[in-house]
This record gives sequence, C-alpha cells and structure tokens, in this order.
Amino acid sequence: MRGHDSTLNDSILFEAHRLVHGDRGQNYGHPYEDFSRTAKMWSAILGIEVTPQQAILCMIAVKISRECHLPKRDNRVDIAGYAEALDMVVNYRDHHESA
Repeated sequence: MRGHDSTLNDSILFEAHRLVHGDRGQNYGHPYEDFSRTAKMWSAILGIEVTPQQAILCMIAVKISRECHLPKRDNRVDIAGYAEALDMVVNYRDHHESA
C-alpha cells in the first residue's frame, strides 16, 4: 500500500478507500485472492496454516509497529486500507461459503 497520491484534504479513510478500490484492486485482484496467495506463502515459510484474514492482521500489526516508531500518515492510511481489505475478505468468504 505504498506510493499514496494524497492531498492533505483527503481523510485517511477516503484515501484508503480510493486505494483499495482503485489501483490496488486492479493491480492485485480482490483482497481475498491477494491475501490468499500471501497466506499460502506464509504458511509454507512458517510451517503452519495462515488464513487470508491472519495475513491482513499481520500487515496491520506491521503498520502499527511502524506508527509507534515514527508516526506517519502513510501508516494510518495503510491501517485503514488493510481494515477495508479485511472486511472485503470476510464478506467474500462468508458469501462464497454460504453459496
């Protein structure tokens, strides 16, 4: 979630929404697909099953750690974006598991 083209007038939520539903979605696919790939790689590396939701939560943790070290708007935008992606993954999973 780098390379934000933001104006300071945008709220972090608006900017995160624009990123998740704009270029990121086009470049990486739906967050469920993107973080499923990530989770599979992390599962192989760690030797335990990692879910797409856990992969996103870990990315949020990275951003929280960075924010604790050096507060930056980029961190806060990314936290909001990952929260949006998490919601999209849960909704996608719930919709497809109930079908």
